[in-house]
Amino acid sequence: MKKIKMLIIGLLILLVIIILVFSIIMYYNGQENNSDSKETEFEKQIDYEAQITAEKEDNRNRYYATVSIANKFLTAMLEENSETIYNMLNPEYVKEFNITKANAFEKVNCLNFENLDEYQLDNLEVKIKIKDMYRIEKSVNIRNYFVYGNIVNNINDEEIPYNLIINMDSKNNTFYILPNDYVKEYQYDSTNNIESYQVSFEEIQSNEYNNFQFVNIDDARVINDYIANYKELVVKNLKESFNWIAEDYKKAKFSTYEKYEQYIKENMKDILSMQITKYRINKTENGKEYICLDNKGNYYIFLENAIMDYKIYLDDYTVDTQEFIQKYNQETDLNKVKYNADKFLKALNKNDYEYIFGKLDETFMQNNFSTFDGFKNYMEQRFNNSYTAEYYETREENGTFIQEIELIDENGNRSSLEIIMQLKDGTDFVMSFSVN
Repeated sequence: MKKIKMLIIGLLILLVIIILVFSIIMYYNGQENNSDSKETEFEKQIDYEAQITAEKEDNRNRYYATVSIANKFLTAMLEENSETIYNMLNPEYVKEFNITKANAFEKVNCLNFENLDEYQLDNLEVKIKIKDMYRIEKSVNIRNYFVYGNIVNNINDEEIPYNLIINMDSKNNTFYILPNDYVKEYQYDSTNNIESYQVSFEEIQSNEYNNFQFVNIDDARVINDYIANYKELVVKNLKESFNWIAEDYKKAKFSTYEKYEQYIKENMKDILSMQITKYRINKTENGKEYICLDNKGNYYIFLENAIMDYKIYLDDYTVDTQEFIQKYNQETDLNKVKYNADKFLKALNKNDYEYIFGKLDETFMQNNFSTFDGFKNYMEQRFNNSYTAEYYETREENGTFIQEIELIDENGNRSSLEIIMQLKDGTDFVMSFSVN
């Protein structure tokens, strides 16, 4: 009986051990399955599918690299280099459109310069002038760029509308091109359709012709390109240049296009000779604000939403920037008077008599200048130079401020001027000044 009892106890212990071992095995198998599940989810996050939304390119290095690729393709087209063109093209496009090394140039060429003479053809250069650029990402290294613009040349003002898609592999620094006819065929020339575009490849293999390099683009390069773009528009297409002026500035400065046209005529020399000597950059809710001072003491402000997507202020006093408003609101009334006197001086140096006239106290204006033309004539005769100023102590008398300044012209001649000012709501003010 005792032996049977011991046997039963032994069997029970063995059963417990078996159950424990089985439980441990099941536990570790479960852990491994969970681990695999997590790893699979992680892999999904790394190997993600193409984004469903297109975005404007906001990285300047990638933007400029894309422009460089487009120009490389156009140069091959200009040189009628069929082999180079063939090796730049997307292989799927090559297959679908029956492209060969022999016919690649003929298939993609859109340039026609029959009206140019031999000398002009020998010195001809072409490049793309970007209107819009959108990006859709397939993976961490594959990006697809939808580039919309015009082909321009250095000989005449002809612009040829041209759109293309650039597949870019940032791991291998390689690219493929889908030219204008492909973009038209699949209606990717409308931004409404580009989110349906997909690619099947995971990387772009390198050949002798489809390589590129990223270049670190600094702020000075961006600013100079914005200025060059505006100068070119002013000379070649004044109406188009008007579209680059910020709407709030346009409303405050130019009530009509004709007034803008007159302003450009009066300031053309300064605009074309503009060279930036100093600048600073402020981040805004929508992008960046480049505040630039040129070699003649003029301010220009570029409000950037994305790379090469910007609007312009042609001075820093007509419309107050957010930076100015913030600073102004923190100042004492005495310092606010100096800020406003500085606006007067800037407008004076730009012969912006309309701005000054709009700031005149009503009584002062009626007593001294019956019309704007009379005021303008007086200002042109009295202030016929460009000036710097020395500011003396500001004083207050019954809510009115008096600011004594000394104007110094380009020849070093000095003259005193008394500015009388009243501060209004926000950054507004009215003023008068001593009349000879």
